[in-house]
Amino acid sequence: MNEVWQLNSEFAVGRLFKKFAERYPREFESCGANLQRLLNFLNSGFQLSVLAQNLSFFRSEREGLFRIGQSGVKSAKETRLYVFPHEAGKTVFILDIGTKETQHDDIASARKTIQEIRRNF
Repeated sequence: MNEVWQLNSEFAVGRLFKKFAERYPREFESCGANLQRLLNFLNSGFQLSVLAQNLSFFRSEREGLFRIGQSGVKSAKETRLYVFPHEAGKTVFILDIGTKETQHDDIASARKTIQEIRRNF
């Protein structure tokens, strides 16, 4: 039997996620639903490379970092939920959430966190 993929939010800053959810509730909910969709696909045996090529809301930011966008939200704020799928550990680490305007800093921060995860997991 295959191992089940798990979510890990220990590297996500809770207060930032709470603030984002209050400011952009529809987008936050959509990203959460898309995260669950991704997890369901992974647990069905799909490979990350296939998903990154076929899911419109899931894109690689290189170096193991992926972003999940909102979908199906009219007049939405462009939102990015940053995750690191650790294939060896079957764990999707939730790292950060932000908008298109903050993406440069969000990506830089997430990549530093990935380095820490790789050292410790």
